[in-house]
Amino acid sequence: MLEIIISALLGFIVGAVVIYFVNRKVNDSKVTGAKHSAIAIVEEAQREAESLKKEALLEAKDETHKLRIEAESEIRERRLELQKQENRHLQREENLDRKDNALNKREASLERKEEALTGRQQHIEQMERKAEELVTVQQTELERISSLTREEARQLILGEVEKELATDIAVMTKESELQAKE
Repeated sequence: MLEIIISALLGFIVGAVVIYFVNRKVNDSKVTGAKHSAIAIVEEAQREAESLKKEALLEAKDETHKLRIEAESEIRERRLELQKQENRHLQREENLDRKDNALNKREASLERKEEALTGRQQHIEQMERKAEELVTVQQTELERISSLTREEARQLILGEVEKELATDIAVMTKESELQAKE
């Protein structure tokens, strides 16, 4: 019976050792499998992260491109509007310059006409003074020569001077009108 117990004990020890080594082998293979599985999961996560990163970069580039196109379009529109405004301002400025030139020409023309009229007025006044002087001289001469009274001589001379002045004034008026039309 001792032999049976020894055999059983030996069988038990051998079985325990075999179970230990089998268990160890199973655990080692599980650890190795877990390591491989963990490595595969990490590699898959890295690939997925890299893919997401590339996708995010592409989306960011697309969005940046869209924003750039929109900004360039808006800038072009603003430039066109500014160009239109500048053209309108230039046109207004040219119109104002033309009006200013026309007004300056008209003002110069009016000044020349005014100077001419002033000169004629002075000439008429000078002629009137000469006429009055002539009237006085002629009146004195007539009084001395004729037997007419002073008033009669004066009326006679004034009539002649008025005729001469009327003719001179008519000529000057026509000249003034012609120059005013010019």
